[in-house]
Amino acid sequence: MTFEKFLNFFKSPYFHIGKMLILCFFGATLTTLFPFHDLSLGYVFRWKMAAIWGVSFVMAAVCIAIVSLTWYWFHQPNHDMEDNVWSVARYALYGGALPIILVITEISLVQGVDMLFQHNMQYHLWFYAALIFVLNMYYRSVRLKLRLNDMKLDVAALQEENTDQQSELHIKEEQTTELRASLREKEDELEVWQNENTELRRKAADYEKLYIIEIGNERKAFLKSEIGGFLINAATRVEGGRSIIEMYLLSGESYIDDSESLKGINLMLPEFRLVTRQLLISPESITGYIEQGGVVALHLKFLDEPYMIPGYSWRSQKDWIKEIVDDEKAS
Repeated sequence: MTFEKFLNFFKSPYFHIGKMLILCFFGATLTTLFPFHDLSLGYVFRWKMAAIWGVSFVMAAVCIAIVSLTWYWFHQPNHDMEDNVWSVARYALYGGALPIILVITEISLVQGVDMLFQHNMQYHLWFYAALIFVLNMYYRSVRLKLRLNDMKLDVAALQEENTDQQSELHIKEEQTTELRASLREKEDELEVWQNENTELRRKAADYEKLYIIEIGNERKAFLKSEIGGFLINAATRVEGGRSIIEMYLLSGESYIDDSESLKGINLMLPEFRLVTRQLLISPESITGYIEQGGVVALHLKFLDEPYMIPGYSWRSQKDWIKEIVDDEKAS
């Protein structure tokens, strides 16, 4: 035991000088006068009786000190294995057996070994055994009371923490609700701006007969008659996951278009036709087609290789494409 911990013993609930002195006084008196055959003043107030009373007082104090120190030393309020077999054995050894051994040793050394076997001394030993047992029960109640107080403090701390967390959660929920409402407002505003922008671009293109795209930090205008079509490059995407749209001139040159979708471009260029979800073309760009089983190879002026149209898309587009090709052949 460290010196600091030993000094803290005198501040702990395991040390109570008043209770210790009362126990020692009554214990020494009962031990000295037992079995109470002669309680006359001449018998009681003798030097021999005073010596026996003093020794009994000291032994009672030693027993109390050993038991209280044992419970103080092994006090571990957060120990998970506090009630296991080793703990019980530990308290029985230090708080029970050790004081009894000291009492027997004291009697043997001071009064002789033969005194242990006298009839009256048996009651003397039983008194100390009862005292040690009662002390252990008392200090166990002290231990339980301390644990109960610790648990109350833990519960109070948890309740306070839970209250703080609930308040914080309520604040976070209110902030989240406000942010969601703000986000919905921004999304609505963005949608309105996009629609207005698309409409303005469509009107400007119709008025000027131009299609304008942004290339880097510059804006470039093309005549609608120069444009062959728009093709989505599914293999390449911009930041955010949106596919890149490439604008092809009839000459074969291509540029990156910053539009959101082919449908938006189709609103600005209503004369163009949406062949598939990935291809928007000018009717003037078609040069021919070849049906090959379940697919159709569509030949376009701005692509070196034919564009393959699946059968389900061809069935919805073949009438106007055939009409254009037949008109070309007739002319």
